Formats: sequence, structure tokens, C-alpha cells
Amino acid sequence: MKIQVMVKSMEKRIFARVYIFPVLILLILICPLQAVSAEVAVFLSGDMEAYQTALAGVRKSAPGVELTEFNMKDNLETGKNLIITIRDKRPSAILAMGARAAKLAREEIYDLPVIYCMVFNPFELGLEVGNVSGVAMIASPDAQFESFKAVLPSLKRLGVLYDPSKSSRWVEGAKRAAPRYGIELVERRITSAEGVSQALKEIISNIDALWLLPDTTVVSKEVFSYLLNVTLDKQKPIFAFSEGLVKSGALLALSPDYRETGAKVGELINAVLSGDSNYSPLVYPPGKLYVNSKTAEAVGIRIPGAVRQKAAAIY
Repeated sequence: MKIQVMVKSMEKRIFARVYIFPVLILLILICPLQAVSAEVAVFLSGDMEAYQTALAGVRKSAPGVELTEFNMKDNLETGKNLIITIRDKRPSAILAMGARAAKLAREEIYDLPVIYCMVFNPFELGLEVGNVSGVAMIASPDAQFESFKAVLPSLKRLGVLYDPSKSSRWVEGAKRAAPRYGIELVERRITSAEGVSQALKEIISNIDALWLLPDTTVVSKEVFSYLLNVTLDKQKPIFAFSEGLVKSGALLALSPDYRETGAKVGELINAVLSGDSNYSPLVYPPGKLYVNSKTAEAVGIRIPGAVRQKAAAIY
């Protein structure tokens, strides 16, 4: 009797080793690991529908992350008080949405990961510090140059006006990318809006197009109106960075989609919280193409069919 019990016990152990254990190992290998749940404090610059659209993208790509919102309502004192509240709560990370929130988080938070988005020019805000990473609200230089050449294949000399205190790092990166597309940047540095007129006069006859960066010294309603009048008179197009500028007369812009930007933010949050050391501290979203057909006609450019098919909107 004891021998039969021992035999049955051995049979059970053999069955477990031969059949059950391999099945368990297989299940572990084929079943995806669930994201570690974590709380992220969402520090909002203010009330913008675009922020909520981006947050929808974050939630989709980082479903294991709990997002708790804190809105500074475009008020600096409110923002400083909220930073204290957020710090006391000790979240796993802070997601700063908009330039004001990103700048304040960068200045006040040193011991938590800060991830920003909805910021056009991260270099202007000094967001290049150790605990800060983010998704820019502008497409990469490579993506932009590719779109410029698609609509203007003859493009060789591209003018750019910029304030070195705000955009020098962006221009440096663009200068490294430009030769890959047969483009030479013809640059002029300015330190105030008053210098735009003279700088443009110096290069307008020697460029094929003018490229606007998200540089607050250069881009304002008044300055853009002046640039548009001069370039249209000389039949030179303006390439910009936002859909709004295309509506106002720029020929083309590769403007990031808010939901796509949020999805990139979610991916970055996952990488930061998982301890992945290979993530890039500055991520560029793919962007959507916007074209102004009236401007194209005014400067004598025919928009290729491939560009029309790819464009999110043509004005």
C-alpha cells in the first residue's frame, strides 16, 4: 500500500515538472507585463482645451498612471503654492503642461522627475536640466526640412531670424540637419523686434524662403504681418511652425497634434518611471502638415499632389 502511495506521489511530481511547469513558464513569456501603477501630478498652466486633449493621449499610452490635476490658472502665486502642495504629496513625477508651469516646475523642483509638454521652445525656458525631460510642441528639424523640400524641391538657401538668447540651441541642431537635405541656413541674429526689418533686408534677396522659429522676439502679430508683406512682395514663401500662422499667410507648417503629443508624453512617462536610462530627454512629435494654397499661388508655387494628400488641411 505504501509503495502505491509513493508511486502516485512520484507520478504527480513528474506530471507537474513535465506538463505544468513548462505551461507556467510559457504563460509568463507570452503574457505582457502590466505597467507599474504610479501617481503623476499634472501641473497645468491654465485652462485650455488643448491640455485636456493632450491628457487623453497621455492616458491612452500610460494607462497604469494615475493623473491628479493642479491648475495654476495662469497665476504665478497660485502656481508657487501648488508646487508646495505637490511636493508634499510626493508623486512619482510631475507633468508640467504649458510654458508657465514648465518654467516654474523647473525652477522649484529638484528631487522629482519633471516631464513637460505643450511648450514650443524648451530651449528658451532653460528646460535642459538633469531631472527635466519632455515633448516639444514642434516637429524636429529633419521632419520640417523634409516637408519644406516636398513643397519646394528647389529650396537651397533658407533664411532664419532668431534671438540667440532664446533659440541658439535650436538653430545649432537645425544647422547639423540642413546639409542632409541640401539646405543652407542663412541666419541673422537679433536681440529685439526692432532689429527684424534690417535683418530681413540683409538676406531677402539671397534666400529661397524664410523660416520662422517659435522665438518670441521674432514672432508677434505685428512682426509677422511685416514679414508676410515683404516676403510676398519678393515672392518668397514663409515656412512656419503652427497651423495658426498658415491660416494667417505662411505657406506651410508641420504642427504637432495635441493627442499625438500626449501619446508621446505617456511613452516618456513610462520610460522615466520604469528607470529606463536610454530615453531621450527631448522628444519631438511627428506633427501634421498644413498648407496655404492662396500663398502658394501668390509666390508661384504649385503644391504637389502628394503634399495635398498628406496635408491635414489646406487653406
